[in-house]
Amino acid sequence: MSSSPSPSGSTSSALTASVVTSGAIQYFSDFVAQAVFEKTGVKGVDHVRIWKFVAYSVAVTPLYDHWYQFLDSLPITQFVSFLLRTSFPAKRKSEVQKKKDGEEGKEKEPLSTVLIKLGLDQLVLDPVMTLFFYVFMGVLDRKSWREMREDMRKTYWLTQTSAWKMWPLVNFIMFRYVPEHMQILFGNVVSFIWNIYRSLIALDVEWLELLGGCLSTITWR
Repeated sequence: MSSSPSPSGSTSSALTASVVTSGAIQYFSDFVAQAVFEKTGVKGVDHVRIWKFVAYSVAVTPLYDHWYQFLDSLPITQFVSFLLRTSFPAKRKSEVQKKKDGEEGKEKEPLSTVLIKLGLDQLVLDPVMTLFFYVFMGVLDRKSWREMREDMRKTYWLTQTSAWKMWPLVNFIMFRYVPEHMQILFGNVVSFIWNIYRSLIALDVEWLELLGGCLSTITWR
């Protein structure tokens, strides 16, 4: 959930804004997770835990940004786009004509290109970033590698499968319909819900499974 490069001359400022936005969303989502779902109340919120999640979010946002730049630059995605442009010139001409007629809007990426990017994102990056989440939080909590492995043994697969219930559809919409300069913001808004779920990993597994089922129902309805 990130974006392609921002317009020339604004890449750095756009990325900085995305990092700040991502951190802020993470802060409020974990705050809600504790105050509402864990029923700690506003006064009982663990701010140290919140800032650990914020640190993770700030750390990974630039990684996601570079990842999606990488996906956009892959030869396979460029090749597929070229093939479709040359294979369906009439459709391409129609889209150009629409722009000449004054119709605005983001030109959709070819479906095959979107599916390639989506597959790479969900099958390559996502499992790695879930693993990184456990390691990053474990280091901040000063856990041993053995303790981190135990945490992953208990909830890694649940976390990953829950992510696959939600993010493929979200990323499909993002890749296909959301303008490039808005993709990080779009992902962060959806992340508010996801971060609440992920913040509850420390709770009972049965509660996690229930919430994961709710996410699945809401996402795929």
